[in-house]
Amino acid sequence: MKRNALLSSTSVSLGTLACTGRFALAFSVLLLLLRFLTPNLFWHLFTPVFRIADAFSTESRLFFNSFGDTAELASQNEILSNKNTVLANENQALLKKETDLEEILGSPATVGNSVSGISAGVVARPPESPYDTLVIAEGSRAGIARGQEVFGNGGVPIGVVSSVLTDFSHVTL
Repeated sequence: MKRNALLSSTSVSLGTLACTGRFALAFSVLLLLLRFLTPNLFWHLFTPVFRIADAFSTESRLFFNSFGDTAELASQNEILSNKNTVLANENQALLKKETDLEEILGSPATVGNSVSGISAGVVARPPESPYDTLVIAEGSRAGIARGQEVFGNGGVPIGVVSSVLTDFSHVTL
């Protein structure tokens, strides 16, 4: 008949086995009492470890996910490069069309020089001035007369000069 290795007298005595059992029982009872007396002690003690592990796992996940996105980024880069090429070609075509139109119609610089006028800044506008009235910083001294038309940038009509002072004029919109 074979003998059990745990109960053999040569390796471990029965007294040693009983002492180990008592120690394990005492340790278990101590842990149980500790758990009942301080229920969250384990969590309080190991919270820093959990936080470090959580941060490490998040950073490592982001790091390893960046390798998976490489193929997607490469395809997106190729799509954007193609779009950039198409837009550059379209831009070149529009520039050529603009130059052709300038040759036919005349350049904006020559068209702008054919218009004469007096440049004046706006001093007051509603609500500082009466409704539908602008006050401009040029008057009779600059050659402005009552009834003249007032134009903005690009030749957009703004209004008519309604009254003229020496250095200022009122424009009715």
